[in-house]
Parts: sequence; C-alpha cells; structure tokens
Amino acid sequence: MEPENLRYHQDYASSLEAAGRHEECLEELTTLLQSHPREVGLYYDRAHSWMKLGETEKARLDARKAVSLRPDLAGAHYLLGKIHEQDGESSQALAAYSRVVELEPGHFNARYRLSLLHMRHGDREEGRRQLDTYRSLKDNVDARNAVLRGGDAFRAGNYGSAEAQYREALERDPDNTQALFYLGLIQKRKGQLTQAAESFQNALAVQPDLAVAQANLGLTLAGLGQSDQAHIHLRQAMGAGRDDFEVTYAAGRGYLTLRDFTAAETPLLRSLELWPDHPRVLADLFRLYALWGRIDAARKQIGPAIEANPDDSRLHYLAGLFWAGDGQFDRARDVLRVAARLSPNDVKVARLLSRMEGMTASEVPSR
Repeated sequence: MEPENLRYHQDYASSLEAAGRHEECLEELTTLLQSHPREVGLYYDRAHSWMKLGETEKARLDARKAVSLRPDLAGAHYLLGKIHEQDGESSQALAAYSRVVELEPGHFNARYRLSLLHMRHGDREEGRRQLDTYRSLKDNVDARNAVLRGGDAFRAGNYGSAEAQYREALERDPDNTQALFYLGLIQKRKGQLTQAAESFQNALAVQPDLAVAQANLGLTLAGLGQSDQAHIHLRQAMGAGRDDFEVTYAAGRGYLTLRDFTAAETPLLRSLELWPDHPRVLADLFRLYALWGRIDAARKQIGPAIEANPDDSRLHYLAGLFWAGDGQFDRARDVLRVAARLSPNDVKVARLLSRMEGMTASEVPSR
C-alpha cells in the first residue's frame, strides 16, 4: 500500500473510531497492520480502540509494541500508564507517567495522574508539586483555547463575546500577549482609549518587539493627545514592522491623527503597496491629502476612495466638503446626496447639502 493510501485508511479508521464504530475501526487497523507491521501509529491507534472495548490486555500488547518501535512516543507511555493504573499496578503506572513527562514536560494529564499516584503512595510533597505543575500547564492550555475562541468571535464581529474570552484567558495567563493585544483593539474600538493604551503597554511589557502593539499604542496615544509619546511608539513600530500591513496602517493612522502629514504619507503609501486597493487606506490617503492641502493629490485619490467605499457616508461628506472647497459644486452636491441617502438622520450632512443649493465659491465652508 502506498503511503498516500495508508494515510487515507488511517483517517478512515479514525472516523470510524470517532463515530463509535470500534469493531469496524479495529478491523480496518488490523488489515493495515498486515501490510505495515512496523507502522507505530497503527499499534497506538488500535490500543486506543481495544481500551474503548474494555480489552485491556490486547491494548497493553499494542501499546508495548508501539513503545518498542518508538521509545520516545509519549502518548504510548501514557496509554500504558492508564492500563497499569486501571489494573491496580500503581508502581508501573508511576514509572510510565514519569517517562511521559520526561519526554513531554507539558503533558498536563500525565502530571495530574502523577499527583494522584504520589498522594496515594504517601509522597504528599511530590504530589503537590505535580499538582501545581498540572494547574499551571492546564491554565496555559485553557488560556490558549480562550484566545482561539476570542479570535473566532473577533473575526465574526462579535466583540462582546471576544472580550469575554480574552478576559478569561488573562485570568488564567496574565502575560498572554495575544489576549492583551486584542483586548486593547476592542477597547480602542469602544472608545476606551486609556484602557486600550494600558492593554497595549502590558502586551509590550511581555513582548517588547511586538511591532503591531507599538503601532496601535502610538495610534491610541495620538487619540489621547499625547503627541510626544505617540511619536516615540510610531517610530519604533515603523522601524520594526514596515513589511507588516497591520503595523504600517496603524502607524499611518496614528500620524494622521497627530496631523503630522509628512510622517503619515510614508506608512499609508506602504500600506497600499502591501495591500493594494484596501478601501480604508484609500479613504485615509484622500483624507490625508485633503487636510494637507495637496489638492492635486487629493483630486487623484478621491475617485478610488469613493469607489472602494460606496457605503461610507462620512467619506462622502468629506468628499462633498472637498469638492465644494474646490469650487466644483455639482460634484459636491452629488456626493452629499449619497451621504444623505446613506445617513438620512445625519443633521450635519443635511445642513451642508441644504446650504450647497445655489452656493457661491465665497460661501463654501473651509475643509
């Protein structure tokens, strides 16, 4: 049987096991072993199936065979430990579980079994040590799982659920940089800038070279009006992460918030190189050039920005201001009508559109 076919049949056997069809799984694995008698994974998988059916001795034989073929397979030693423990062979179980943690120190289930066995043998100090190690490892695993769930919720736009998962992760692992960073993003999105800055600072205290946290800290401090500190972090971010879109875009927005237009242009243009036609980058480049007074550049940027963000009423409003200031009243009215349609209850849009009717160039509000 070719290796590709072996993997296919192994996956098929695993699906049978997952479906509770243990006898069929055993039959499939036994057939595979006839043509692959030294395939350690087949013995290991079959030992699990024997255990599910209560065939302890057959499971023991397969687990021992797996260990003989691959002595460094921690999972096989753990399975032997479970068999020994189930059969009341506590000394052999201790030896097997001890071998597991030698091979795989982070195997928290083996740590837990060791803690129980040492307690039963009267070695309370070693039992407590293993239990403390188990709890620490388990907390780290639980924290990573919470971060994964938080990431799923964050990508789905369910920020309340994401925040709850990241906070759960931090309860178990206060130094989890992913949880700290994404909690900061959520807080920034909610307008909780002081709390967001603290979360980004905590992430950087654990991982000082995390450029994306530097960039977002700079952006957040810019929003808080802390210009000097914002510049420090934005410079550090660009020095470390100019090939990372999330870094360059956050840095560009930070400089734009500070109205440091010269500094903002480089990271925003770099962001567009890294992610061509990104809607928000196009919009921010138009905003940059309009605020900067670079009229020709703004004229070139306004079309791509509007096309990429057809449902952005704020952008259409800014475009209306720009075209009005440029004396192009028909274009101004066109984009303002779109803004009014997108945000019919926006008083500012309605007021400007009303003022635009019959307006002369000297009456146009400044950008």
